[in-house]
Amino acid sequence: MIMPEAASLFFSRGRHYFVLGASSKEDKFGHKVLHWYIEQELPATPINPNATSKICGLPPADSLVSALTSFSDSQHSSISLSVVTPPDISYQEIKKAADSNKIFKIKSIWFQPGSYDDKVIDLCNSLGYSEDNKNLIYKGACILKSGVKARG
Repeated sequence: MIMPEAASLFFSRGRHYFVLGASSKEDKFGHKVLHWYIEQELPATPINPNATSKICGLPPADSLVSALTSFSDSQHSSISLSVVTPPDISYQEIKKAADSNKIFKIKSIWFQPGSYDDKVIDLCNSLGYSEDNKNLIYKGACILKSGVKARG
């Protein structure tokens, strides 16, 4: 179950959405999540280090740090992050973003099912992302099933 306050913050006005683990393979959740943002007419950036071409017509970043570094969207100045990677990759990417001092650009994080473990959540909590702060969504909440309702 998604806390309404966390969903409201995640979908705040002026947000740009990063999809960590976006995929060009239509059967993968990374593709489905990115495509969901496009269908909702929300600005999105795919992130995948193995992408060799556009994903859903969008140029991919090769890492969370590079996406945060090159981010420029005058109409959508803050970022919400959807994570669709395995927990070890999720941890590595978030840790690298924290180490680079770029993590502060991310205002909310939504972990899709299977993309987190206790280590990932502990890292996020240490960085100020938590259920209490209403800027962290996880515990099995899938944007594909809950996203439209969560947007309100």
